[in-house]
Amino acid sequence: GMVQRIVSENTCIFGIDKSLKMIEKNVGKNLFIKIVGEACHLPIKNNTFSLVSAIGLTEYISDKDLFLQEIKRVLLPEGYFLVTIAPPSPLNKIRNLLGNRIYAVKAEKWETLTGKKGFICIEQTQSLLQVQYLLRLKKLGVKSYGS
Repeated sequence: GMVQRIVSENTCIFGIDKSLKMIEKNVGKNLFIKIVGEACHLPIKNNTFSLVSAIGLTEYISDKDLFLQEIKRVLLPEGYFLVTIAPPSPLNKIRNLLGNRIYAVKAEKWETLTGKKGFICIEQTQSLLQVQYLLRLKKLGVKSYGS
């Protein structure tokens, strides 16, 4: 939803969620194509997007490797990936106790996984519950962390 504020009005945004209700909550002024689907099995052609945003999503995905493979598949070469992860923390443990199954991942492990998939980190910030990354698929022949 927040990505709509940083892209031009002419940008076509695809909202993908396994819940149509969640997609409809984020309809904005941009052309918005709603797709019901799974993050680890995206119903999208290869090399489609210049930017993929996954804010508040990865903590609900157990197979981070499969998820990253899907993101890489649908991104254009040198495409961007805006993503958050939930690292292990007391607050994220409480989220599990409250009934939200969270698959926390340490930042170091995430950085190794993304590096092995061919991403480089452009920027990283951290909040109380999440670590935010702006990643880009690296050019061929350029080394990144974890590779």
